[in-house]
Formats: sequence, C-alpha cells, structure tokens
Amino acid sequence: NFGADYLRCLLSDKFSYRLALSATLDRHGDPEGTQALYDYFGDKCIEYTLDRAIAENKLTKYKYYPIIVSLSEDERAAYADLIKGKNGKFKLSERGKKIALKRARLVAGAINKIEALEEVITPYKVDKHILVYCGATKVLDPDKESTEVDEDDLRQIDIVTDLLGNKMKMKV
Repeated sequence: NFGADYLRCLLSDKFSYRLALSATLDRHGDPEGTQALYDYFGDKCIEYTLDRAIAENKLTKYKYYPIIVSLSEDERAAYADLIKGKNGKFKLSERGKKIALKRARLVAGAINKIEALEEVITPYKVDKHILVYCGATKVLDPDKESTEVDEDDLRQIDIVTDLLGNKMKMKV
C-alpha cells in the first residue's frame, strides 16, 4: 500500500536500511506507485513463490468456504457510477485502471459481508485461534448522501473488530 499517493509521503529518507516484506510489491495497474516502492526499497533480494511454498509443504492446511454476498443498493449505485461515462455508456478509458481499483475496493468493503461474517462465525464464537482477514478497505456509509467511499467512511477492520469484540464478546 505504500506505493499509493496518500502513503508515499510517509516513506522517510532518514532510514539508512530498509526492508519491505510484501506479497505484492508490484502494484497492478500502478507503474508510478510500483516505481516509488523500488526507488525507496531497492530491488528484490529474496522471492519466495507460492508454487515453491506448496512444493516445500510450507503452508498451513486450511479449508476455504466462500460466502457469497450482494452489494447493497447504495453500493450498486456507486459501482454503476464508476463504470458509466458522461454519456451513460460503459467505458474503460485511461482513468479506467483507477476506476477498476475503486470498484474492487467497493466490492471488497461490501457492507453485507459484515452480516454474513456474524452469521457464519456465531457457531465458533467460543473457539480460539480463529483468523479473520480484513483487506485494507473502507465500508461505504449507508447513511450518507454520497456514493463515493472517502476518508470519513469506516475501515472494514474497525467494523469487524467492533462486531467480534464488542457485540459478540470474542477476544480480538
């Protein structure tokens, strides 16, 4: 995420030695942000691929059960606004890559994921050692007028922490 415009300003030159651990150092669709990361951290020194980790039995086994949710009405409207041009036709212009990223973030932060999480995790609320992953995304506030996700919206991780820790009384 440090390749993003709003985080690049935090990359201080006062550190002589720097180490970046990332699954995705190359930022898809963001050559400028990718270059900023390489300029700051330097070239890759170690690369450990998923294929290698699988071949070397280095991954913890887990079961993956996707839960399908729909976007809310406001999220659907925001999503549609991001793919329609001024003339109402669908497009993918030069801005398309940035718009596609915004759409992906909107989907990643879909509010219905919170309700689905509560439903599926309830049987396990007294269990220990549960990993709940939240992406670096914000959730569109359903009470506001705008359909644009902005800095005033809540981070998904904060909503999930409140749900699990406060509402469900799980150790978070």
